[in-house]
Amino acid sequence: MSRSASPSAADLRAYGYLNDQGTWTCAYPGCTSRAIFTRGCDLRKHHKRHTKSFFCHHQGCPQATGGGFSSKKDLARHEAKHNPGVLCEWKGCERVFSRVDNMRDHVKRIHLKANRQSPTAATQSPPGRFGLSVDVKNLHAGTTR
Repeated sequence: MSRSASPSAADLRAYGYLNDQGTWTCAYPGCTSRAIFTRGCDLRKHHKRHTKSFFCHHQGCPQATGGGFSSKKDLARHEAKHNPGVLCEWKGCERVFSRVDNMRDHVKRIHLKANRQSPTAATQSPPGRFGLSVDVKNLHAGTTR
């Protein structure tokens, strides 16, 4: 089968059951999902969630021996937590995050919310939009400042 061709019903039977309406439900034993899938790719993606074949490489982490992750992307996101390196750039804040998006959420939830609620906090201001002045080129090179 070519990469662009749709999988046949026989190919998808390893992952789910075909309903009378032409939709699929997961066939994984014990799956409690009530999801109905119209596309084969979505059924396969859901089915993959049942198997965890990627494990954390950090000794002592619960995800190293049990649990695990169903995709390399999920594993990479988790392992970033072991190496935090994104500092909150709000003046006086010492928080460190593993990801820029977590730091942005922190700034919005904590610092910007405090600015709206407290007249004294309004005198503090972030160094840039959402408190960010992270150099993205350096961030991808492994440094944030």
